[in-house]
Amino acid sequence: MTDRLEEFKKIFFMPPGYVVMNSFSTHILRKMDASERKEAEHLLLEAGEQGTSDPRAVQGLAELRSGAAIPLLRRRLPRPEADDTGWVRFPGHIIDTAVALWQIDRDPAAFYYPSTVARRATDPFVLIDACVALRRFPFSETIDTVRPLMRHTEMLVRCHAVQTALFVTGLNTDECAIPDPAIRIMQDNPAVWEDVIAEVDEAIREIRLPSVSEEMLQHHGITGAGPGERFP
Repeated sequence: MTDRLEEFKKIFFMPPGYVVMNSFSTHILRKMDASERKEAEHLLLEAGEQGTSDPRAVQGLAELRSGAAIPLLRRRLPRPEADDTGWVRFPGHIIDTAVALWQIDRDPAAFYYPSTVARRATDPFVLIDACVALRRFPFSETIDTVRPLMRHTEMLVRCHAVQTALFVTGLNTDECAIPDPAIRIMQDNPAVWEDVIAEVDEAIREIRLPSVSEEMLQHHGITGAGPGERFP
């Protein structure tokens, strides 16, 4: 086994306690040659088929753009008509899986999952994760999803909602930067929130983003297919 594969196994398969998750990175996969990437993909797919809930497996498959992982990832997602149990208990799992599908296949239907989490969740940290994930989806529905969160009682939720709206519209191109409206909406003053929301709405008014249905038509050559038809 090569040194790179040994490093990969430590990063992806050592118990999380041995890996500082804040410094977890998939960069090792970018350093691999074709045969190493194939072996890494095999190991990650095997872990996925065994039912691991470790997000590192999903993130690794996304980095590898593993087409073989698509059926597995789709099976990990709840059906749209499912009750709130899975959506509420495993939101991080849903978000990671949907983002991975988007990275691999660019299927617009993946948007449905972080969007639904953003609408159903009550935990501020889950809402923040959903906002961050939605920055991968430059659709008009993304704005519709995050706009109500600009009035959330938790200031960081408001901040991330504004950041997402500005990022997907191209008004802020540095995801790590916090633009002025996102800073101001963190104030404990609902009147300021409304001023910021009006400012953001005005800034994005003339920016046309495609809808999810438009992108699905282009991606699949179909119309009228909801996410449940794409992700059984």
